[in-house]
Amino acid sequence: MYSFIEENKKKLEKYINEIRDNSNIEPLLAEAMHYSLKDGKAIRASLLIEVVTQMIKDFDENSLFNAALAIEMIHAYSLIHDDLPAIDNDDFRRGKPTLHKKFGEDVAIVSGDALGGYAFYYLAKTDYSYETRIKLIKKLAEAAGPEGMIYGQIMDMRYPIDSIEELNKMHYLKTGRMIVLPIEFALIIAGVEEGSKKYNDFIQYGKNIGIAFQAKDDLLDVIGTEEKVGKKLNKDEAQNKRTYIHFWGVEKTQKKIDEMIDEAISFIKPYNIPSLENLANFLRVRDY
Repeated sequence: MYSFIEENKKKLEKYINEIRDNSNIEPLLAEAMHYSLKDGKAIRASLLIEVVTQMIKDFDENSLFNAALAIEMIHAYSLIHDDLPAIDNDDFRRGKPTLHKKFGEDVAIVSGDALGGYAFYYLAKTDYSYETRIKLIKKLAEAAGPEGMIYGQIMDMRYPIDSIEELNKMHYLKTGRMIVLPIEFALIIAGVEEGSKKYNDFIQYGKNIGIAFQAKDDLLDVIGTEEKVGKKLNKDEAQNKRTYIHFWGVEKTQKKIDEMIDEAISFIKPYNIPSLENLANFLRVRDY
C-alpha cells in the first residue's frame, strides 16, 4: 500500500549518494551530510514527487528530485540541530547514533549549516524557469526560516504552552510548515494558481497531515517502542513538555489523528490521487 514511499526513497538515494561522492566537499563533511540524509522516511520528498507526477505528464525528473532533496536537506539539518545537547540532547535518531554522537558536536553543527545552505543551491540549479526557481527559493526560506520552522523551534524551547491553540501553532510552524512546503512546491511546479480552489484544497490537506504527523509523534513517544521509533521514548514527560497527550490523553489523541486524516483525504478526494490518500493513511497507522 505504501510501496511508492519506498520507491521514492530508492530513487532519492542516487541524489543523496552524489553528495557523499562530491569531491568538492571536504570528505568528513560529505560523510556526515550523507549520514544524516540516508535513512530518512522521505515523507516530504514523497509528497512533492507524488503531486507533481500526478499533475504533470512530462515532468523533469532530475529537477524534481533535486527540489525534493533540497527539502530533505532542510529537514535533516533541523534534526541535527534539534538533537544537539543544547536543545533536545538525543543520543539516537532512526535507530542509529545521532550525528553529534557519531561525528562530534563541532562536525554536527557545521554539517547542519552546510545542509541548510546547500538546499538553496540545489533549488537554484534545477532546470525550472527563472520565475519558478525564485518562487521555490522564496517558499523554502519562508517555511524554514524565522517565519516558519525556526519560529516554531523557539516556541518549543522557550514558550509556556498552556492551550491546545498554542500547541497547534507551535507544531504547525515547527513541523507542519515543512510538510505543507513540498505541496506548495508541487503546485508551483505544476502551475496551479495560488488562491484557487485546487490550490487551497491541497494546502488544507497538507496542514491536516502536518498536525496529525506531530500528534502521532507525541502518541508514539508514549505507546511506541524504542526499537521501532528508533530513539529514546518518554522524553516529553521527562522534560515536562506539553503535548497532545497532555491535553487529550492517548485514546482521544488517536481519535483526533483519525479525524484530521479523514478530513485531509476529503480535501483531495475530487482530484483522484490514491497515493496521497495512502500516504495520509500511512501517517495514521505508522509505528515509527
